[in-house]
Amino acid sequence: MKHFFILLLLSISAIPCYSQMTGEIRTNFITSSNEACFKVQRAGKDNVKIPDESLKQWCRCTSTYTADGLTNQLVKEMEQGKRPVSSVSQLTQLAAKYCATNSKFKSY
Repeated sequence: MKHFFILLLLSISAIPCYSQMTGEIRTNFITSSNEACFKVQRAGKDNVKIPDESLKQWCRCTSTYTADGLTNQLVKEMEQGKRPVSSVSQLTQLAAKYCATNSKFKSY
């Protein structure tokens, strides 16, 4: 049994570990993502009746959820043009669905 745990620990340590986005990169990502989200959502014809505060809440949720799924390295690669921003489109779609159903956002 002791050998099993040693092997388990060794195998876990061999798995690459990617940590969540942190620090200034995270703050800047959430801020810029949030601002861009609000501009796009406010301009959307389907969102005319939705109050600004509701859209802002949804954008904050979506930006934060997306940031939780990214790493500093991934964001740097996107900033440098080494990885297309579209590479995280599935994550942003998940964030949008999650926030539409689990945040304080109210559909009108």
